Amino acid sequence: MSATARKLLTEIVDSFEKLEILVHLHGVGFAPRTAAEIAKGLALSLPEDEIDQCLRAMRPTGVLEPTGPWSAAVAELVEMYRRDRIEVLNLLTKSALERVRKETAQQARMFADAFVLRPKKKGDPDA
Repeated sequence: MSATARKLLTEIVDSFEKLEILVHLHGVGFAPRTAAEIAKGLALSLPEDEIDQCLRAMRPTGVLEPTGPWSAAVAELVEMYRRDRIEVLNLLTKSALERVRKETAQQARMFADAFVLRPKKKGDPDA
C-alpha cells in the first residue's frame, strides 16, 4: 500500500462506515447519490443520518471527487479492499487503536498536570 493510500485510510476514511460508503461510491463512478440511495446499495445496514454524517466529513477533503486529489489513492484502496478485505480492516483497526492510545495518553497527561504541585511563593495566602 502506498503512503498516500495509507494516509487516506488513517486520516480521512478512518471508519468502517466511511470505507464502505467510499467503496460503494467508487463502484458507481461517484455519481451523486442521496443517503437513502447509498443505504440501499450498501452490503451492510447503515442509518441514513450516519451516511450523511460520513459524507459531510469526507466531502471537504476531495476524496469523493472522481478526479480529485485522492483519486489514485482511492482506486488503490478500493482495489486492495476488494482483493483482501482482512488486510484493509486490520490496517483500519490498527489506526483506530493508535488514535485511542494517543487520546488516552493526552488525557492522562492532562489529569496528571492538574495535580502538579508548585512551591509556595512569598505572598501566597497559605505561605
